[in-house]
Amino acid sequence: MIESLSNEKANMILQELQVECESLFEFQIQKVIPIHRGWLNLKWKLETDVGNFV
Repeated sequence: MIESLSNEKANMILQELQVECESLFEFQIQKVIPIHRGWLNLKWKLETDVGNFV
């Protein structure tokens, strides 16, 4: 059976994504918008100081 991710796990993944984006790509994330599409995928729209990313 496939389990959906809890909000706690999703927040941990988002925090890791923020740290990696800021350290590897050297941009600052200003706003994070969750995208609720797809099946068992976590997606966010990131608004940064260098542009928007999905």
